Amino acid sequence: MANEELAVQAQAGDKAAISQLWNQTRGIIFMILARYYNRNPERFARCGVTMDDLEQEGFFAVLEAVEAFNSAKGWKFTSWLNYPLQNHVNAILGTRSGQVKHIPLNECSSLDEPISQESDDMTLGDSVEDQTALEAFQGAEDRTYNSQLHDTLEVCLSFLENPLERAVRGQYYENKSLKEVGRELGVSYQYAREIRNKGLRKLRGGKARRLLMEYADEIISGGACRGTGFQSWSNRGSIEETTVEYLERLGVYAAL
Repeated sequence: MANEELAVQAQAGDKAAISQLWNQTRGIIFMILARYYNRNPERFARCGVTMDDLEQEGFFAVLEAVEAFNSAKGWKFTSWLNYPLQNHVNAILGTRSGQVKHIPLNECSSLDEPISQESDDMTLGDSVEDQTALEAFQGAEDRTYNSQLHDTLEVCLSFLENPLERAVRGQYYENKSLKEVGRELGVSYQYAREIRNKGLRKLRGGKARRLLMEYADEIISGGACRGTGFQSWSNRGSIEETTVEYLERLGVYAAL
């Protein structure tokens, strides 16, 4: 199926289409990202960014391109990838982010250094941003991070067969008891628990595990999420403790 058809299906909520679209565009995305990397490998190295990191950003760029895609324009889907890819490369290098992924001492300057050679009146220290503005930018970044985590979890759930997905989603997204999940599936409480456990086991391996590992690292080291409960997570919100709890259930957090 053509990329453009898959993008339309993904916009309609077809999660399997997202996975197939990623597989079909992964090669060209890697080539584009490799060009970015090879233009300035020293800068990526200073920031601690590898090609694996860039490929992960490429996945998020596909999700953004799907959201922006307009079939009426008549453009190929790959044309919609250019801006999101550039945006994510800039973000991971820290040019658009409050969480700069490089070693600070590599590029430090004195706060007493003049901003320009023409004027000694204003120093770098005078231009330091106020905390209120920094918190506002950080809040926007957190919302983007949680949105990406939500979309990644949706893709991971799409790898599961229908009853497995319904059981995992019912308990952890919709906060239902296993009895309620069992009634919806037409099975006993005990069998509902078996279905849920089988779904979690499948999420512990393969593609799902690789996609979720980056989030486990981020959450453990930085605590990037805000919000309350699994219900808010399903609405594109989260908090550190519920996210770590969820990743623990998947066996991701415990493996680190």
